[in-house]
Amino acid sequence: MDPDFRHDGIGSRGRGKIRPHFKGKDLSGKTWTESSKGYLLVDFWASWCAPCIKEIPALNTLYGKYHTLGRLDLLGLSLDEGGKAVVKAAVDRNKIDYPVAMGSAKLAESFGVEGFPTAFLLKDGKIIKVLAGERTLAAFERTWPLI
Repeated sequence: MDPDFRHDGIGSRGRGKIRPHFKGKDLSGKTWTESSKGYLLVDFWASWCAPCIKEIPALNTLYGKYHTLGRLDLLGLSLDEGGKAVVKAAVDRNKIDYPVAMGSAKLAESFGVEGFPTAFLLKDGKIIKVLAGERTLAAFERTWPLI
């Protein structure tokens, strides 16, 4: 696998810590780095993960609702081993509306990912929430009344 996102430094993990340094391009070619300002939801997922696929509609709605208001960026990082073709097919098949990129095991490890799906809500360089497991839209919104 040749991930588009690579761990780019040590960083600390866990709530209240600086997020791990990373950089790369999503499937559309947009560059993402750890220097994003505001809220960023980083969602680690895989196309073979049933709970990951099940929560995509909630993530689509969350992204549509809050991204258009300028209050949230969302980036899905796929850990599929089949490469971009597999991920692009999963994006199309599941009608994913938010940006997606190929992640790496090293990046997932640097965040402390232990299972899928796992999402990290970041605010100005710090992890403020870690969400392990499948979430509904209501659960996402209850978790983040601040956005």
